[in-house]
Amino acid sequence: MGVKMKYKIWKHVIIMLALCLLVVSCANKEKQKQAAYERGMSYLKKGDDKAAVIEFKNAAQVAPKYAPARYQLGLLYLKLNDPGKAFRELSRAASLNPANLDAQLKTAEILFLSHKIDESRSRINKILARKPNYAPALVVLSNLELLAKNIPRAEAAIKKALTARPDLGRAYLTQARVLMAAGKAAEAENALRRAVKLQPDNFGFEQALAIFYMRNKQYDKAEKQIKAMRDIFKKSGRPYMMLAALYMETGRLSKAEDCIKSARRAFPAKTEFDLLLTALYKHQGKFKEAEAALVQALNRHPKSLSIKAALADFHFERHKFKQAARESAEVLKVDNKQPLARLVRAKLLIKDNSGQKALDILNALLKEQPRMAAALYQKGMALFGMGKLELARKEAAAAVAADPRLAGAHTLLGQLNLLSRDFDGAAREAAVALRLQPYDFRAAVIIGQSLIRKKEYRNALKLFKKMSKMLPGNTEIYANLADTYLGLKKPARAREMLEKILTLQPVNSRALAGVARIMSADGDLPGAITRVREQLRGQPDNPGDLLLLANLLAVNHKYSEALDICKRVRTLRPRGTGAFMLAASILKSQGRSRESAVMYQDYLRLNPDYLPAVMSLASVLEDEKDIKGAKTLYQHALKLNPELPEAANNLAWIISHEPKPDLGEALRLGLIAKNARPDNPSVADTLGWIHLQRHSYVLAASQLRQAVAAAPDNPAFRYHLALALKGQGKIDEARKELKTALKVKDFPERQDAGKMLKSM
Repeated sequence: MGVKMKYKIWKHVIIMLALCLLVVSCANKEKQKQAAYERGMSYLKKGDDKAAVIEFKNAAQVAPKYAPARYQLGLLYLKLNDPGKAFRELSRAASLNPANLDAQLKTAEILFLSHKIDESRSRINKILARKPNYAPALVVLSNLELLAKNIPRAEAAIKKALTARPDLGRAYLTQARVLMAAGKAAEAENALRRAVKLQPDNFGFEQALAIFYMRNKQYDKAEKQIKAMRDIFKKSGRPYMMLAALYMETGRLSKAEDCIKSARRAFPAKTEFDLLLTALYKHQGKFKEAEAALVQALNRHPKSLSIKAALADFHFERHKFKQAARESAEVLKVDNKQPLARLVRAKLLIKDNSGQKALDILNALLKEQPRMAAALYQKGMALFGMGKLELARKEAAAAVAADPRLAGAHTLLGQLNLLSRDFDGAAREAAVALRLQPYDFRAAVIIGQSLIRKKEYRNALKLFKKMSKMLPGNTEIYANLADTYLGLKKPARAREMLEKILTLQPVNSRALAGVARIMSADGDLPGAITRVREQLRGQPDNPGDLLLLANLLAVNHKYSEALDICKRVRTLRPRGTGAFMLAASILKSQGRSRESAVMYQDYLRLNPDYLPAVMSLASVLEDEKDIKGAKTLYQHALKLNPELPEAANNLAWIISHEPKPDLGEALRLGLIAKNARPDNPSVADTLGWIHLQRHSYVLAASQLRQAVAAAPDNPAFRYHLALALKGQGKIDEARKELKTALKVKDFPERQDAGKMLKSM
């Protein structure tokens, strides 16, 4: 036999052997897959979900395209509240077996609950294209239409679902929501009753009917329904929770307390009733009782991390920060994922001005629980402390959306509204907070401050006097009373309040500054200086009071002593802003621009992103004709705040005067400034000048007329307007503007204006 023939024989033998091994391997994999799947189903029947997950994962690992294992795995992840993994497995199951409509449906439901509405609708449409009368998909479609406020379509979809499946209980819940949206409350109640009648042992249906009554303020019916639930579901503590919530909502607090205590006796192993009792006491301002309830609960459940975390949170709210830190640390040592203990840790970091570290914790919490209202609220607080107000507003609004009863989030929104001068909005949010939490001191202060800003001083006075009686010796109330008296033009009473603060808190630069302002406004600047010197005798190295003295001395033209004090403050507080900024400002006012620039530069070496220093130095450099340096600083300012109008305007002006100006960029910057400062004459002049360079004379004239109207005595504005008018061929008007401008004997462009007039 030749070599070639032997080779061919061996080749066939090897191929046949490989095929045999492949068949054996496939058969083994089939057995492994089936065995793992059957074990998973067995664990599922026994209620051992974690073991079932492992077996279904084994089956899917052996046979990645085995749809039943993917499907069961997806259902288990849903049960275990892991929608991300559930969606992944159910999507795979649906793609492997398109006939599995339930897998398709559940992915659509997950998308709906994740607010991915278009994707959810797309999947529902695919299901209905395959099976038009598939009732569960029609229920989701009705919810989609309801969300889009297409009430007639929502009604049509749910009607079609119930025609196909009149026994589908959850369809009646959707029908009730649709009917409520259509203003048909009585029919909505009937729909819920039909659901309950279909499945009298379904807690969710019974609960939906009780919630319906509560939302419609039919409290007697709600109470009757919840008590019936308590009798039906004897092994569940949830009816007790609902009944206590009903009593709290209707102001029957003693009944709520009795209900919670009954639940605690009926379910001694459950800790949630201890936490609810604590919340009830806190709502009433009974803080000693609240603390005692938590301590007693911890004695009964010494291993309960949730109670210990709640105690840490309570101590934080009562400003017992060391206890809060110790207790939360003890919880996290046992379980570093405990949500409330992590939240307390974040709160402590926010208090200590470590906002970014707090955000790291909060972002991790929100990744695990995206709608955790308390974490959203604290994220808003962290951002607020970092000066990121719009981002703080977004998080506070998200917290309210997740839990409308979270008083602190309403208070934060009120504070943000106050800062943005929406005084009615501030008072409205603070009032909601006070209704939810009657002892919310901050919310009451916001209402009072809103009244002050709206110049409703008498109402503010009534509020703060009442608060002062409730909290005697509270310096913040005294400060707000001082502001109120100033509004009422009673400076003596205002000073009296501020002096009370200084008696209680000798180191309070804000109160001392208020006293100094009142004395200065009364024409007694020397007296104000003397008063500050007196206060400094008790604390000679207080940077705040020293800086106040330096400011007063500068106003009194005693620049040398003011600069000496600034130097002293810089040694006490090397990274402090005020001393650098004041010294630089004094130097500039004395014509010592170069020294002023050096001072700003020294500070920016310590804090390169401090925007006021960046802008001030840019202005000094511009005055010194260092245009390149000024341009660099304005560009840096816009990196820090892309919408800063002053930086945008000044940079636009510089660019428009360059030998080869980028007029497109100048125009973009000018429009940013205009959008933020629509009535500012300098901004209008800059934008007009840019239009001039672009030969857009009509647009230029429009802006420059605004500038002249707002600042008629500015000769440069009139000269620029004359240029625009000349470009339009309006020579007489241009000549008139030039003559008016030239009445001013000294302005940088006077020579150019004179030449232009002569040429005309």
